[in-house]
Amino acid sequence: MSKQVSIPDELYEHISEQANKIAVPVETLVTHLLENGLSQSPHKALIDAITQAYANGQPIPSVGAWTQVEAELAATASPFESLEAAMNYSRGRP
Repeated sequence: MSKQVSIPDELYEHISEQANKIAVPVETLVTHLLENGLSQSPHKALIDAITQAYANGQPIPSVGAWTQVEAELAATASPFESLEAAMNYSRGRP
């Protein structure tokens, strides 16, 4: 199966240069890098679970230290005086 993927121009140029140095097509180098990166990733089990969920139309699993996130949020003061002030800021309004 063949699919198109968009990557930033600078990254493509770098990959293309590397492929030229070792005399292989860009597609071959990209395939090798992805296969190698995925097989050696410390997150391989999560990547496999996400891929399987997508393939089966199931909800995507998530992992995270939510108690740590909640604690950091609780300990962080908001720079905004109210929700309305935050929303106005995000919309670019005074």
